[in-house]
Amino acid sequence: MRLLYEDKPSEAIPAALQSLRCAEILYGRDSVHLVPPFLILAEACVGLSMYLCTIYSHLCYEHDIRPSVCLQRW
Repeated sequence: MRLLYEDKPSEAIPAALQSLRCAEILYGRDSVHLVPPFLILAEACVGLSMYLCTIYSHLCYEHDIRPSVCLQRW
């Protein structure tokens, strides 16, 4: 969670995956204890996708390209 609060979603994803693996080993695949690691992983993925969208927007603005065209190029 610290990595998410520090706005480092790309670093939070491997940590969340490791947490999920450990919880699965300890509690089994059908355990409710897997929910928190899944939620952290989801939040990290959303944070990373928002970060990438911001980068795409800046690239489009710098090269004077419409965002829809820019996303098709990348």
